[in-house]
Amino acid sequence: MKRIALSFIIFSTIFVGTIRATIILKGELITDSDQPVPGTRIGVSGGPSVRTDSKGSFQIRLSNDFIEGEQVIISVLKKGWVINQPLDGEWNLPNIKYQDVHMTMVIIVPFGSKALWNHARIEKYIAKLSDEQAKLKKVGNKPRPVDFSYYLSKWAEKYGFTPAQVKTTFNDWAEAVKDSDNYRTLGLRHFYKKKFSAAAFNFEKAALQGEARRKALKERIRQEDIATYENWRDAGKSLYTDYKFREALEKYKKAEKIVTLNSYPMQWTEILYLRGNAEYELGVRVEGKESHALLFSAVASYRRVLEVCKRQHFPQIWALTQNSIGNALREQGSRTKGGESVQLLNEALTAFRHALEVRTREHFPQRWAMTQNDLGIVNIQLAKCYGGQESELLIIKAVEAFRRTLEVCKRENFPDQWAGTQNNLGNAFQDLGSRAKLDEGVPLLNQAVGAYNLALEFHSRQNFPNDWAILQNNLGNVFQELGIRNSGRQRTLLLEDSVLAYRKALEVDSRQNNPQDWAMTQKNLGGVLLELGIDIGGEKGERLLEEAVVTHRKALEVCDNENFPQHWAMIQHSLGLVLKAQGIRKRGQESIQLLNESVAVYHKALKIYNNQNFPQQWARTQTMLGVALLELGIRSIDGERALFFNKAEEAFHKALKVRKFEYMPHSWALTQMNIAKLNELQKKWSAASECYLNVYKVYPFYAAAKLSSLYQNKAFLFKKALDLNLFHIKNYPKDLATHLRIVENCFTSCFFTEGNEYIATMKSVFADFSYHLIILKIFEISNFMGLNNHDTAEMHLEILITQIRKQKQDFKIEWDFTGTKYFIHNNKALEPHREWRLPFFTSLEKIGRDAILKDLRELKKAYK
Repeated sequence: MKRIALSFIIFSTIFVGTIRATIILKGELITDSDQPVPGTRIGVSGGPSVRTDSKGSFQIRLSNDFIEGEQVIISVLKKGWVINQPLDGEWNLPNIKYQDVHMTMVIIVPFGSKALWNHARIEKYIAKLSDEQAKLKKVGNKPRPVDFSYYLSKWAEKYGFTPAQVKTTFNDWAEAVKDSDNYRTLGLRHFYKKKFSAAAFNFEKAALQGEARRKALKERIRQEDIATYENWRDAGKSLYTDYKFREALEKYKKAEKIVTLNSYPMQWTEILYLRGNAEYELGVRVEGKESHALLFSAVASYRRVLEVCKRQHFPQIWALTQNSIGNALREQGSRTKGGESVQLLNEALTAFRHALEVRTREHFPQRWAMTQNDLGIVNIQLAKCYGGQESELLIIKAVEAFRRTLEVCKRENFPDQWAGTQNNLGNAFQDLGSRAKLDEGVPLLNQAVGAYNLALEFHSRQNFPNDWAILQNNLGNVFQELGIRNSGRQRTLLLEDSVLAYRKALEVDSRQNNPQDWAMTQKNLGGVLLELGIDIGGEKGERLLEEAVVTHRKALEVCDNENFPQHWAMIQHSLGLVLKAQGIRKRGQESIQLLNESVAVYHKALKIYNNQNFPQQWARTQTMLGVALLELGIRSIDGERALFFNKAEEAFHKALKVRKFEYMPHSWALTQMNIAKLNELQKKWSAASECYLNVYKVYPFYAAAKLSSLYQNKAFLFKKALDLNLFHIKNYPKDLATHLRIVENCFTSCFFTEGNEYIATMKSVFADFSYHLIILKIFEISNFMGLNNHDTAEMHLEILITQIRKQKQDFKIEWDFTGTKYFIHNNKALEPHREWRLPFFTSLEKIGRDAILKDLRELKKAYK
């Protein structure tokens, strides 16, 4: 049954495809006195026949063998009557479109009626005489005698006349038309009179008239073609101006059908260029396969223009088209991945450089500037395909190109282009600043802010809402980057500025009008809410993180995996960061669930971000996946913990395949930090130490602090901690935190005298830092006790109590004394006073000024 049904479907499809509309010949049958002829059979030779109705009307439904415009012979079966009009029943079938309104008038006359011999029929039959004479075989060099009597007799018999009657009728016609101004009629007359040279002369005159009419007709057709083309073209232009690019493209295609390369080369070239523009504008506004197809077609349309507009003949059009090819290739490149993207973007660069061969600053300054701007944009996009120094060099080239643009596009002369280039310049500075070291990046990021603000002076929300929204989004990005590079109140203010900028952009970019921009701004907003949520903490921080999840989910409603794969992967990665942050803050099963969700979305992102096509994104996602797995390991039982830690280590080392120190030092160092943390959790002190030494190459302050803590408080390698900090302070003598660590290291290395000497030199340095003076005093007391100088130790203990009494109620000492307490507990030289020393440091770990003071006073009494 299924096979039969399938066969029927296939057969039906083929059958329907061959069906042609049926032609119906409609008309009336009348006499030469306008009387209807009812009940008479009328038909078409080789086809069907019908009877006329009471009014002489008829409808003949022809088979599919007949086609519109075909000449047929109409026949009427009425004894004693013949068809007079159309002549001898010869008729062309009507166009199907008009057959419902077209009426064929068939006029019949009685056999032998003189009405048959009208001028039209006579001229038709004389033309037949010419045809018959031409068929006769020629003999010798002399003309054959011409005798028409045979044909006249034959026609007389056909229509019920005598040969004499026909001859008289023809002679009367010849006399009647002797003064005609119709050269063909005169030619036929002379042929009938057997004056063949005169006939030829008049036929030639008629032919020349025909050629003149044909030429005039061709010109009228040409003018109609051009007028119709221009109307379709201008309809497209109007729609294009109204940003209705799909509708404009349809009109351009209609115009393109009217002109060809051979007949209308300039119009053909023009419409292909306009078509390419519409395909480009539509291509950048859609996504997925449709976008690729449209942009590919745009490039093809532009390249066909170059088939006609060669540089040597049409240099400006050639350069304009090269520039347009560059823009289309650039957009194609931004929507592809890996090597294909690099190839397309490099082809775009080549096209722009071709354009600049004609668009010189000297001769075409504004166009030169526009192409420089386009070059800058491509360099920024290419930079995203590379890493390290090559990437930075491309962005620097982009900055140079944008600055060249601004040399020509001044605000007073070209405000729109000036503002757009300021935005592009801001993007380049932001990219450079994001890649630079912490301190080096801030000035570049501030230059980006300045460029964006300049652009906003012209691209106001009222006059340019879309451009204004883009600039707000860009400001949000740079404020977020600046916030990350700052600390304390300044960091919070910058992140809040970022949130405000994103929310402004969302006031214009609605999901209905600009879904893709809306989605990416939602994702960006979620990213900065994540930063703020982590910083603020507490219930407010949790609410910010929850809102960040919501914004990412909104973005994913628009950017799905099928149509926006790269954006989808980017949003999944960012969502993973938020879920991870939530998981770290929560407790118990809720924490594990959130971290598992984070791992799941990272794996989703890795479906798009592979090592071949998106190496940097792949490495970044592998790093974040490793962090989530590490946190899951911390929260798991022993058996599962090892499994999670192994998976985390695997992800980190995958990232290092891309994140090389030579090309991506900061990313490399961040991954090294995570591996170091993992090793610390597994108590692999040597491996952790090696990682921190690597990190020291990029982040010396951070690495010195972490490595010092590892040696001092976990591995209890006190001398090694001291050596590390002494080495570091030589390179960075103003690092106050390291000076404090050296003081502790001296004590735990039994350098009591040297420690107090070092403290003495530091007191003036820390004169304005009461907290740091307290740390110094704690270890000064410890050193005096190690030297068994108890009276001096007791005196300094009272000074310490006085220093702490001056602090605020919520005062606490944020210092890890783990290594110091381990040293006291295990050093035999300190055994006599161990029962006092250990409670001393334990009391310093209490929270609140009064709690610390209470314990210290009791210890002082016990000390006596």
